[in-house]
Amino acid sequence: MGKGQITMYVIFGIVTIFILGISLHFINNHKKNEVLIDVGDETLNSVLAQVKNYVEECVLVSLELGIANFTSPNGGYIDPKYNEYYGDVDVVNYIEYQGHKVPFWNEDAKDISLSFESIEQKLSNFVYVETMNCINNIDNEIEQVEINFAKIGLIDLNDFQDINLNVQLNEDDVDVFFNLPIIIISGESETLINEFSATLPYNIKRNFELAKRILNEIIASQPNYYDIRENCINYPVTGMQKIITQDYTMTPEEHITIVKIYDYETINYLERKAISLIFAVKNFNVRGMCV
Repeated sequence: MGKGQITMYVIFGIVTIFILGISLHFINNHKKNEVLIDVGDETLNSVLAQVKNYVEECVLVSLELGIANFTSPNGGYIDPKYNEYYGDVDVVNYIEYQGHKVPFWNEDAKDISLSFESIEQKLSNFVYVETMNCINNIDNEIEQVEINFAKIGLIDLNDFQDINLNVQLNEDDVDVFFNLPIIIISGESETLINEFSATLPYNIKRNFELAKRILNEIIASQPNYYDIRENCINYPVTGMQKIITQDYTMTPEEHITIVKIYDYETINYLERKAISLIFAVKNFNVRGMCV
């Protein structure tokens, strides 16, 4: 074999190895990048979905708890007694009834019941606190990536302007809109997720509107006597609602009546029973029921 042929074979071998090396380099890099991107995107998207679902489930459970166990049976309040933890710090006259603190909605002939805006604000405070308590357990539920909890905790609503939660009472349901910045860290990338929402098919606005209408009729009655049976036809009561009145105390000095509205269209899914709105009136003789 001549010297020229040997040189040619050497050059050919070097070129072949070089080409193979480049090919393998691009193939490996392509496969490596493709796998990393796919896995990274899939993992991140999965975690984002898990975080969003978890937070919104916390919001939903907190909202249902607030409406069924506090807002409705406590006449619009979370805690009429005074509860700084939930931001319910009004001074309210109330009575204990069936495990609930039922507020008086009248002062003589004056309506002192809460406005819808106040009810929404008190319920927002409750849902916020309970949701944050629930979120504090998220690191036990989501284990795939590191989550930055620097801004998560029991934080006063005034401490961070970028954290807010609002409850909205609608004609057919209740909405919650929650802005909470959570940073998801996956490798060297950071993704912000901060908008959450939930809807509960509870028509408590209708019940409060009905209750306020009844209260106005009671206050307008003369001479402080009101038989609700004479006005049932005027109330927008569906076949799934009941209005019941009950004497709490009746003495020459004081007459207290409990008014309850049961809504069997709005079922408390946690306890499987109808939502009840309860309030009290003082020094009016209220009788009867609408069923």
